[in-house]
Amino acid sequence: MAKKKKEPVVIDQTELKPTTIGTMETKESGPWIVIIIIILLLVGIFFLDDIREFINNGGLSNIPIVQPQTPSPNEPEEEPKEEEPIEMEYYELLDTTVVKLENFELSKVAINDHLLTFQIENKGGVSNYFVNHDYYIELYDAKKTLLERFKIDNLNISVSHDFTYEVKEDNVSYFSLHLMTESDYPAVVLKKENGIPYLQCSNENETITYYFDDKSELNSLEYMLRVDESTEDFDRLFDEYLDLSDSYNRINGVESDAYLSENGFEYYVNIALNTIPSITYRSQFTERKYYAYHTSAKFISFELETFGYTCE
Repeated sequence: MAKKKKEPVVIDQTELKPTTIGTMETKESGPWIVIIIIILLLVGIFFLDDIREFINNGGLSNIPIVQPQTPSPNEPEEEPKEEEPIEMEYYELLDTTVVKLENFELSKVAINDHLLTFQIENKGGVSNYFVNHDYYIELYDAKKTLLERFKIDNLNISVSHDFTYEVKEDNVSYFSLHLMTESDYPAVVLKKENGIPYLQCSNENETITYYFDDKSELNSLEYMLRVDESTEDFDRLFDEYLDLSDSYNRINGVESDAYLSENGFEYYVNIALNTIPSITYRSQFTERKYYAYHTSAKFISFELETFGYTCE
């Protein structure tokens, strides 16, 4: 059997080169994660005693649970505290009495021959203060029983003004002054006509019906005047109201008429306040009973009753 000849082993002496098998991506946040872990370990070591005590005391199971308090059915509810009534300030009705109202002074108060007179003097206030603020003067007898109430006219007072009001009572001993705001007026219960709330105010020869929205704010009004045939200058008055109603009928939102009745004549005017331009309304209807659009029912009732109307 012949022997197999061995081949010589050749060793490659060339330099080895690195071979890339794959790549591994490293996120930039890697060092921050390590820093956070180290901080957590340090915090854990620092509070190790507290953590051990917390675990020994039962951990989360030992934290008390606060239950909402339920009032006992037998425990009476606390009643709301009543507001303390505003103390009334009375002034003696003397011509020497002086009352300060902001930067004004009321003085020279007197009643003679059923006429109440007084003076308001401007002491540095704005002249239109009483235009923008509603003040009422109330009269009382010796027992401080209310007799009458008057609203101080909404006038500009640059220097001073003398006021005069006709009063029914002459046994007046005291008076008081009140600045009224919208929240001060007492609420009124309105009747309804075809679902529309209304307030009717009347005196001897006038009837005014005010119609309101659901918020008791004025939307429209109807004014009725009755003049007896025995009234002085009856014919002249009737002609004047005929001309007045004719001019009013030219205004958008206004309807008016004057006509003879059984015992005299009647005059009426209906005004839709949401239709008539406000500038026209204020310039044409200047009397107090013609209130502005959205005036509250309680304000109208309170003020007109002060002027002798009956409102219901």
